[in-house]
Amino acid sequence: MNELRPFTSVIVPVHNVQKTVAKVVSTLLASDLVDEVVCVDDGSTDDSLSILRSFGRKIVLIEPVLTQHRGTAGAIAEGVWKANGTIVVFVDAGLTTLSEDHLRALVEPLDRGAARAVLGSPAGGSIFSVFVARLTGSRFTRERAYLRADLLRHLLPMARTEFSVEVYLNGLFKKEEVTVVPLAGLQRPGRQARHARLGAAREYLGGAVEVTTAIFRRSLVRHGPVDPRSRATPRRSHRHGWP
Repeated sequence: MNELRPFTSVIVPVHNVQKTVAKVVSTLLASDLVDEVVCVDDGSTDDSLSILRSFGRKIVLIEPVLTQHRGTAGAIAEGVWKANGTIVVFVDAGLTTLSEDHLRALVEPLDRGAARAVLGSPAGGSIFSVFVARLTGSRFTRERAYLRADLLRHLLPMARTEFSVEVYLNGLFKKEEVTVVPLAGLQRPGRQARHARLGAAREYLGGAVEVTTAIFRRSLVRHGPVDPRSRATPRRSHRHGWP
């Protein structure tokens, strides 16, 4: 740990990514920018959990209570709650070209106090991410960084989302508090490469429906984006102990 910078935790939601997860975790463990790696298995049915267990105490491993896929949002919320970092970084376990430069780009704006949220912007993007960006006018990206303290009171509503977690997170801060950084060369296999084509199509469709529904609900509250900070703090979850 470098005492000259904030303690940084990287949260990795994991669901059936046995081909890539070991490389992602190894890259994080080798980074001088990362003080803690928190991996949250989200009910994997392949060898992902066994691979995570092989890292032993090098990582913080959160195993599922039930073998059930809760969604990325629930995994992220659980990871934030268990993390010890002042800064929390979200990284997809399906990445194939994650590097130190990508991590530095995500962490530095928060380290310098230049932003309260950092969104990574890989070149290109999936059909789904392009659809969401056009529909919402905001970024759809899984690679993000925040101050942990800013997220704690939002964990319960975050966990209730799935595909729409990015929509929720995009509404947490004003535009001038958000920095978008390019993540050149960052790649991940498409859903088609990890699942059967029919399953991929269902996932895209399900995501599109959920995101559209989330945007519609927000528009009903008022004419314009809802600032989640204006909502009352959710009641404590007895299961997770979240505030």
